[in-house]
Amino acid sequence: MKRFDTIRHVACAALAAASWAAVASDAVQPTALPTPVGPLKLTKTYIDAGTMSGASLPSSTFVTVGTPVEVNCTVTTGCTVSASLEAQIRQVGANSASLCFYVDGASVTCPSNDRMSATTGFKVMSHLSTAKIITGTHTLEMRAYSELPNQLYRYQAEYRIFNK
Repeated sequence: MKRFDTIRHVACAALAAASWAAVASDAVQPTALPTPVGPLKLTKTYIDAGTMSGASLPSSTFVTVGTPVEVNCTVTTGCTVSASLEAQIRQVGANSASLCFYVDGASVTCPSNDRMSATTGFKVMSHLSTAKIITGTHTLEMRAYSELPNQLYRYQAEYRIFNK
């Protein structure tokens, strides 16, 4: 049993490293996943919350959830953006869905949430992400994706802008 545990731990470590490499390779320029540093100073917080009232989430399509938020980084060394995203969907059956963080129209991170069961009902998806942005104005947004058609309901996006 000990040998199995060792093999499992090595496999998990390799999978984690590959996942981080894939996330880093999907990072958009001029954004990138930052190396954790601190302390950072919170300079602004933006919140976009509401309901999409059952708006259509077509299959295999990235749909903007809520209203994109325009932010301005005034620090010459750039800023760090932290995104806390949450959206409720009404599912129609077993399928996978994603909640994505976009900066300037490009995906920073877009992990798949848990696979939804075959039963219909509501599911809340959440996603946390961080990106480094350069000095200037940027558009931040949340997008949802689903294998099958679903409906979008309540959502909240909280974007925090940090600098050193």
